[in-house]
Amino acid sequence: MMTSKGYEWEYPFPTYESRPVWSSDGSRLLFISEAAQALLIADAAGRNLTQVTAGDFWTAEWSPDGSKIAYIRHMPSDTEEQFPKTYSEIGIISTATNQPLFVLHQERNLDQIEWSHDSQLVAYSWVDHIGLTKEIRAIDSEAVADYLLVAGFDLEMGVWTPGGEAFLYALNNVAELFDPDAYQFRTVSRDGTDDQRVIETAVVRIGALTLSPDGSWLAFTGRTAARAYQQVFLMRTDGTELHHLRPTLADEFHPSWSPDGSRLLVWKQTGSAWIDLFADVIAELHSVPIDGSASTVLLQDIMGWNLYPDAAWRPGTR
Repeated sequence: MMTSKGYEWEYPFPTYESRPVWSSDGSRLLFISEAAQALLIADAAGRNLTQVTAGDFWTAEWSPDGSKIAYIRHMPSDTEEQFPKTYSEIGIISTATNQPLFVLHQERNLDQIEWSHDSQLVAYSWVDHIGLTKEIRAIDSEAVADYLLVAGFDLEMGVWTPGGEAFLYALNNVAELFDPDAYQFRTVSRDGTDDQRVIETAVVRIGALTLSPDGSWLAFTGRTAARAYQQVFLMRTDGTELHHLRPTLADEFHPSWSPDGSRLLVWKQTGSAWIDLFADVIAELHSVPIDGSASTVLLQDIMGWNLYPDAAWRPGTR
């Protein structure tokens, strides 16, 4: 129990499981266990747990072919400085042997992972102390090499294009909030040598990029000058047909595609903690058709501190 400014609350997740990721065939579920301090795999029924490796993990992802798992974990500092340096480890593990194929320690805060469709490359992001992405890098799991894809002031981690020849990401210029020239979708070639603009957009604070299963649509979150709320948008990967999924008078978060690409899971915030920092936030998990028609509410709960549990579609379901 914690107390501040006259408020008292219980931290909602003292120990928890997070970041669920299904294997491509839907038979196994990878997740992080806070209680066990480990990466675990369960069968589709949530039983037969096996430990992949131990540690304090931030995120982990299956490779599309299921042969490898990439992970990021944050390492404790070995100093007692008031503002100690952040250390992270990114690694790739063979699912056949549970043995590491690649491990890299960095004196920086690593954040997100994205596998290429051929299961060869892992893109990952470096975030600075105020949460701005400064670099997107890649690891070649076959050549066992780490290299820079793109560097900038405020990048948004993206996705590999359907053919795997380039990485699609967003550029946010926070200094120019509603300047359309300041917000762009860009692609950088697989080897990091050719960086090109796809489209400039009036959508600002772009985030949470996710590609449809067939590679034809990109879903992401953002804001416009006309609407203060964070909304989910859809766009073709070539920058055409940019539109709202459904304009709403509420903030939306974390879009996730159904396996058949016909729907998105979207968290909708129906309360606000901006007026009262410690107020409860009512969150709803919606299943939304991509044509923006009426959604189905799957879950409604009070999420203190703006915490949203991870949601993942199981392959073969809708």
